[in-house]
Amino acid sequence: MGPRGVSPREGWTVVASAGISFGAMTVAFQAHNLPWGGIVLWSSIIVLLAGIISVTGVLHRVRRVHPFGYDRALRVALLWYVLVVAVCGWWWIARGPHDASATLTTLTALAATAPTALVGLRLVRAAR
Repeated sequence: MGPRGVSPREGWTVVASAGISFGAMTVAFQAHNLPWGGIVLWSSIIVLLAGIISVTGVLHRVRRVHPFGYDRALRVALLWYVLVVAVCGWWWIARGPHDASATLTTLTALAATAPTALVGLRLVRAAR
């Protein structure tokens, strides 16, 4: 049980941000292997930026108190996300077409964003 005043909406917004990131990353990792890959990649980045802007606006309105360790857990989850994007972005985006399967790149995107979603779900649970 967390402290009083925890916002379940904030937790769901964090989960939504992880979902937006997952979708964009899944498309970006395979974009070079798709017809019109450059346009697909560009479009996924635009959708990601729009999602970040909208989620940030919602988070600003619904942010409340956090349980102990929430901020640290969120920072660690986001650092993990950035590291995965940096490494896999190099192998699967910057270098052009690749042989990695869509299953592998999708599972990697899931592994990158799952910790952020779990931090959001922890906030939802603490609000009960």
